[in-house]
Amino acid sequence: MSTEALQASGDTRFYLDVPNIFHPLPLLGGEEELAAMADELMPDAGDEMRRVWMDLSRTLVGALSQADTRYAGLCCERDSDTGVSPAALVVATPQLSFGDPRVAAAGIVQVVGSTPGADARVLNLPSGPSAVVAKERRLRLPNSAEAGGGERALPVREAQMYIPHKPWQRMVLISLSTPAIADWDVYARIFVRIGRSVRFGTGMPGA
Repeated sequence: MSTEALQASGDTRFYLDVPNIFHPLPLLGGEEELAAMADELMPDAGDEMRRVWMDLSRTLVGALSQADTRYAGLCCERDSDTGVSPAALVVATPQLSFGDPRVAAAGIVQVVGSTPGADARVLNLPSGPSAVVAKERRLRLPNSAEAGGGERALPVREAQMYIPHKPWQRMVLISLSTPAIADWDVYARIFVRIGRSVRFGTGMPGA
């Protein structure tokens, strides 16, 4: 596990433990850098899985361009069926005006839980109440010119955790998604561990 110390606002920081299976994306995220990362992490992957990897990488590069994104990374675990099992992790700190974090978490559950097929609930963490939602969705991705252009849909399973933090009127938003839906139980446990590791403070843990 690696501890990420992420500045949230002014001197306020939050910390979370990112499993070592995740590799942070390069900030520029050019095609050559992403392809080199794929070669390093999944050298024996077939063309289809490499394409999925590149698609996920491009969506994360887009997330990195957002002002409130603090971390974006990819993992590529081994899977007995397909050979590789990729997943994406994004951590952001969007603004949210609220009074009571418990009320904020319950309100988020009510809103995001109204999406068809979504499983939303309040989860109490060591850092405070959070709203958690899990659902399947389809990423709209551009086809290559060789494939005739246009768009195609990539089914993914995704979980999001919203952790309101009152002092700076923001929330920590953790998102984990994977097209390896058959491996979701494994990633769900990783997701919960990351969420439970979140803590707030002004200095490094143990300092």
